[in-house]
Order: sequence, then structure tokens, then C-alpha cells
Amino acid sequence: VDSVAKPRAPSFYPSSSTWVHLVLPPHVSCLKEEETWIVQFLSEPRTFSELLQHSFLPRSELVQFLVFLEQVGALSFLESAPFLLQEELRLLGLTLPLTIEKIKTAYRQSIRKYHPDAHPESTDEEYHALGEKLIHIQAAYHRLMAEVKQSS
Repeated sequence: VDSVAKPRAPSFYPSSSTWVHLVLPPHVSCLKEEETWIVQFLSEPRTFSELLQHSFLPRSELVQFLVFLEQVGALSFLESAPFLLQEELRLLGLTLPLTIEKIKTAYRQSIRKYHPDAHPESTDEEYHALGEKLIHIQAAYHRLMAEVKQSS
């Protein structure tokens, strides 16, 4: 007997200030025209109210589609906007969604990779450039950790 999976409730109901972030685009071929447009519109993180303003779907259908995307792991609802920290994400080689463990692991790898003492063959100029990069990596780590702890 095949059991039909019951849809689970969303992690939370999006408010107008909730950020909607498309983590992994679903296969567009299986989507309706309006749903394809939503996926394209979400190529950049948007607030839920922004999505409501531009969508032709009624609010209930839009929420249902977003919940479906979240359930298949293609979408994240965020109360804050970590995408504003793009430079920090790039420096540590991270992608959303963020976890404390992901940030710590990426930080440790970046420190090992860019620490000036790990490059004994470098010139004085390269040594100082690596030191500068290390300072930026440490600042990025602290900003991302603060963002994740605040949103938890």
C-alpha cells in the first residue's frame, strides 16, 4: 500500500518583512508559468511583501507554493537578511543556509589556507597581503557568527 506523504507545516508563516531566499532552483520544466516566474524573481532574495506585490497568484496560493519549495529544500524563509553579508560569505567560501558549524569549519580552513606563516616562500609584500586578508577573514567570521546567533 502506497502511503501519501502529508504536507508538513512551514517552519513559520512568512510575515511581510520575512526574506525569501531561493537556495536551490527546482526543475523549471515541472512548474506552471506563474511558478516559473516566481522562481526567476527569487534569483535574488526578496521580502515576502515584495513578492506579494509582483506576483499574480493569490496570497494563499503563493504561500502554498513557497511552503512546497521550502519542503523540498529549495527555499529558506529568513527573518533577517544575511545576503547583505555577501562579501563575508565570499571570503569564507560559504553559501546559505548558514549554521554555526559551517561558519567555524570554513573559518578554520580559510585561516589555514591564508595564514602568512603557512607561506614561508612568500615575499614581504605577499606576506603583508596575506596578513591583511587574514584580518578580513576574521572580521567576516565575527559578523557571520553574530548574524547566525541573532537569528537563532
